[in-house]
Amino acid sequence: GYVVYSVRKKLKKQYIHLKGKQIEKLKKSGVEITDIVLSPEVAFTGDTTAEYMLDPRNADALRAKILITEATFLDDGYSIDHARQHGHTHLSEIIENVQWIRNKAVLLTHFSSRYSIEDIRQAVSKLQSKLSAKVVPLTEGFKSMHT
Repeated sequence: GYVVYSVRKKLKKQYIHLKGKQIEKLKKSGVEITDIVLSPEVAFTGDTTAEYMLDPRNADALRAKILITEATFLDDGYSIDHARQHGHTHLSEIIENVQWIRNKAVLLTHFSSRYSIEDIRQAVSKLQSKLSAKVVPLTEGFKSMHT
């Protein structure tokens, strides 16, 4: 997966109390007055199991403004083990790990063609009720076996 960051400069805490002219003087004298702040904006997991949610090294993906992640399997017709064996994520795993998700929006992709658009909408509504982020299924171009 990938995380896209914004890069900002922020005035160092020890200089916050100074007036503009004092800060300008420090800057002109060569003092580094800012810190670089990286902020995760968009995370894309790609084709993956939900185990990425439990790895602390992936915390930025779960706090990016937008998370794009797969939800290949949506119901009890396929088990979590089946999803993991095939390198995919089951929606119930996302629901189980909802406490780690801090994103403002979660875009779900990579649905199994076994589902209809209505199946996807119903499943996503279950997740939406458990998550404060906005959850959107990306179904544009989705090809279901049922259509």
